[in-house]
Amino acid sequence: MAQGDFSTDHLDDLEEFEARPDRYVGTVLADRYRVLRLLGEGGMGAVYEAEHTVIGRRVAVKVLHAQFASESKVVKRFVNEARAAAMIGHPNILDCTDLGQAEDGSPFLVLELLTGCDLDEEIQTSGPMQVGRLVDIMLQAASALSAAHKKGIVHRDMKPDNIYLVAGGPRDPHVKVLDFGISKFASHMATSPGTAVGAAMGTPYYMAPEQLRDASAVDARADVYAMGVIMYQALTGRVPYMADSLAGLALQITTGDAPPLGMLRSNLPEGLEEVIATAMERDLDQRYASMDELADALRPYQSITESEIAVRTDLPSGSALLSAGARSHIRTGPGARNKTPAPDVAASGGQRTVMVALGVVAVLALIGAGAAIALSSSETDAPVAAVAPTPVVPAGDVPPAEAAPTAPVAEPAPPVVTTHSLHIESAVSGARAVVRGRVLELPYDAEVEARTEA
Repeated sequence: MAQGDFSTDHLDDLEEFEARPDRYVGTVLADRYRVLRLLGEGGMGAVYEAEHTVIGRRVAVKVLHAQFASESKVVKRFVNEARAAAMIGHPNILDCTDLGQAEDGSPFLVLELLTGCDLDEEIQTSGPMQVGRLVDIMLQAASALSAAHKKGIVHRDMKPDNIYLVAGGPRDPHVKVLDFGISKFASHMATSPGTAVGAAMGTPYYMAPEQLRDASAVDARADVYAMGVIMYQALTGRVPYMADSLAGLALQITTGDAPPLGMLRSNLPEGLEEVIATAMERDLDQRYASMDELADALRPYQSITESEIAVRTDLPSGSALLSAGARSHIRTGPGARNKTPAPDVAASGGQRTVMVALGVVAVLALIGAGAAIALSSSETDAPVAAVAPTPVVPAGDVPPAEAAPTAPVAEPAPPVVTTHSLHIESAVSGARAVVRGRVLELPYDAEVEARTEA
């Protein structure tokens, strides 16, 4: 095992900082792990480099802060990471070799000590990736996730930070999938009921729409979706959905359209855009049903070189691209259609805009507080604007000095009203939501209207 610094980017809330005195450094945990130095620390715990006192192997030790030792849900998440790694036993999953408890009662995990960087760091440092390298990385990650899924485990927090690229090995890069801490175990495997119903666990940019609605009900296809988002970001340098708030982001993911990949990058091999779009399908039935299906679709692109990819020259200019990207987010719901076509004269108007009630946005903000939101939509037919027919006068009956009657100007088409059925629930007993100053008891159901104007 190569020795070196252990990256802590993937660990919950950890930040790099200068070394300082620490109560664990210099001590021996469980009579066998001598703690050498602190690598990183955050709100939930800390990571240390340690050495086995007998065999001398260098390891990473992840210690949960003592104040969380009595929090059963936090400890369960911590232990899940060890359980998942042990159950799956895959070369592309970070190995957890031991689990113990410090003298102060804090649980700790013993992990591989790795040298390299995570995929997010590579994207941030090097920019959009070459297709062949990205596909090689994703195939290794897909292999690990496929093995997990076959054991009844869904990761639920796939993101570039959790794909670690190990340097210096026989395969460069060798991928390790990290942090199965919030993974969902199949019900027949869990020692207690699964993750709290309604807990929207995961990183929002990479969460599938169904995961935003109910994190406890997701299956392997949620990981497929996240892999699609990761590929989109790795090839373009940006995530498909962006917003200024969690509420806005949730709305984009559940109802918006991402800018087409081909609009953001010109040199893509034929068919790859469709593969990624299928992985990111909002409709579960249209998405790849398994990680193996996604891998089969990606495999033809593994050995492709940049010189083999034709560069498109038909892309719009920068301003046109921004405009098209903005328009791509304007939609009121999955497969939303205007049931009331406007007259031809009105259809040539400007861009359509969607105005969603502020209450919806405020309620969506509850996602980060452990609430689950179900959002569905239906459309209400707007009355059709009456357009008077243009009078038809025979040519021979028109007096020479008179002009033909002018056709009446059509009135603008009225807006189409979309009704969203909103359901909010929480796993926390007695939980309440506050929306625009109004206290709501959970579970809560409401009908919220949005308008689409021509």
